[in-house]
Amino acid sequence: NNQLGSQLYLNIINFSKNKSISNLTAEINLRPSVNIPSFKFHEKFNFKEIDTVNYSEDYEVSIQKKDIN
Repeated sequence: NNQLGSQLYLNIINFSKNKSISNLTAEINLRPSVNIPSFKFHEKFNFKEIDTVNYSEDYEVSIQKKDIN
């Protein structure tokens, strides 16, 4: 809870804007267990789920996307 993750994302977002990168993506675990803290963290940065990927019987992720303005 020292805001390191938030500072990192703010730097990545600023870098993306400067380099004309149009979006960022992230994967959040759904199985073997849902990573609720990661969902909440990415929601603060306006990431939205665009898909889910089932890599194996016991490993699935949510694909999240953030548009860079």
